[in-house]
Amino acid sequence: RTLRWFEPGETVFRRHPKGARVPKHWFPKPSRGPFTVESQPDRYNLILRDPASGNLVDNGAKIPLDQILAGPRRRRLEC
Repeated sequence: RTLRWFEPGETVFRRHPKGARVPKHWFPKPSRGPFTVESQPDRYNLILRDPASGNLVDNGAKIPLDQILAGPRRRRLEC
């Protein structure tokens, strides 16, 4: 498994955990977001910020990378 390093400000989405039994006629969205990366304290976790409210997601708790869907990457600025 290749682990990815995220830069602060990148856009990501957070997957919902799969439920044991989902109601038949209610199809929940597979992910929430978009969120921006605040920091990556280690190679397995991210700290996310909600851009709409400006608050940290889950009060700054570490979110494991297996719950993260990477959004589009921003191009680096070249001078």
